Amino acid sequence: MKAGDIYPGKYYSSKTGDVNVDVVVTIADIEMEEVGAQKEIKPVLYFSDSPKALILNKTNVNSLTEWFGDETKDWQDKQIILYKDKTMFQGKNSDCIRLRKGD
Repeated sequence: MKAGDIYPGKYYSSKTGDVNVDVVVTIADIEMEEVGAQKEIKPVLYFSDSPKALILNKTNVNSLTEWFGDETKDWQDKQIILYKDKTMFQGKNSDCIRLRKGD
């Protein structure tokens, strides 16, 4: 058993191994929520076929907008693929979750 399995988080994370392999999900809804210790308001993507949600960063919002349009209601029932990638964050190469358009 992995330690992360004992107290599973609500959100997908690149640090816990949630996306060590591609994860195919179907968008159910997007909501603005307080997240993190700083209680920042961020967009959170929920899925019809996964108990976990994804906190969206600007890069991933831009990808969704490019594929499915500016109206978030139009994102419902669209399939996407979550995958682990790297990005520069505070001068360091860090793990992140990125999106690919599904079928």
